[in-house]
Amino acid sequence: MPPTKTRLSGSSVQARRLREAWQRSYVGMVGAALLLLALERLAPSERLLLGLPHADILESLVYAVSGTRLLFAVFGGTGAVPIPDVPRRSPILGAGQHFVERHPDRGPEPTPALLVPLKAPRNRPSLSVVIPTLNEERHIGSLLSDVMEQTKKADEVIVVDAGSGDGTVSVVRRFPDVVLLNGSPPVAKGRNLGGRRARGDVLIFLDADVRLEEDFFEGFLEEFERRRLDIACPLYVPYRSTPTIRSIFTLFNLLFKSVEKLLPSGAGHCIAVKREIFRESRGFDPELKFADIELIRRLARDRRFGVVAQRTYVSDRRYREHGVLRMFLRYLLMALFFALGKYRWANRLTYEFGRHES
Repeated sequence: MPPTKTRLSGSSVQARRLREAWQRSYVGMVGAALLLLALERLAPSERLLLGLPHADILESLVYAVSGTRLLFAVFGGTGAVPIPDVPRRSPILGAGQHFVERHPDRGPEPTPALLVPLKAPRNRPSLSVVIPTLNEERHIGSLLSDVMEQTKKADEVIVVDAGSGDGTVSVVRRFPDVVLLNGSPPVAKGRNLGGRRARGDVLIFLDADVRLEEDFFEGFLEEFERRRLDIACPLYVPYRSTPTIRSIFTLFNLLFKSVEKLLPSGAGHCIAVKREIFRESRGFDPELKFADIELIRRLARDRRFGVVAQRTYVSDRRYREHGVLRMFLRYLLMALFFALGKYRWANRLTYEFGRHES
């Protein structure tokens, strides 16, 4: 067989495997979520359904329906641990536990795995944090407080405001160590402006409405360096939310982790990338509403991408404002667009930035 045909054959096999893996995961995700929503309607006030935490139900359903090998996070259930007003380390994930692979012959119960302590490298990379804002008066202060209270201090914190009409700028100015830049919409321009200005070895882009545990930077950078990653995303967990919404986020986390080698995925809530890689690229594409996922896929080509076992608490306000089912179906549709590489198709969806009620 000629060499060209061999290469084409190998490429076709890899493409087919990727397509089949995505289809199984996608079908499993849809089926599990719809069943979970139905169960939630039957018992909306219960924190546990059928005697199991929501996360356990999701793991079992996704595994059974999709028929694909998934990497399962070891934690005790998203409905079992309340999140305090000030985020701190929780036993859900990251405290002596890590992702473990489950064989199809084993039961749906998660298997604990102890994390062997590793010595921290002598020369930790410097860290720059970039936060774009637009009318985030109610949230930016909480995030900046979390950033300032980190056990591993950021070497630089940059806020790029896109012309907020509320008190966002006034809140930011209460933090004297924060660099405030004047930007403009869309959010991609703010991220690019801050990213080009940043001087740290590692850049972490954060949305203004996220919350962080006090050791987030320390744990994130430790795993980032240990795995020699070039670009990474954490686990996304809704902050002080309902069991249903937490379960949906758990499901997306499982999906992102299961396909991290084949289809790097994440969200703009939190993205980390090495500075030299970001500067060599064209950055976030201002022509795309969802430039975050496109940047992840583009920069991850021929580089090391990973989902890090640290949690970023994110806002569920879109689910509360527009309805859980509507937002979930919208995200499923966007996930399909992104899997096909049709990022511009998502521009047609109604998805406003900086105009939230809370």
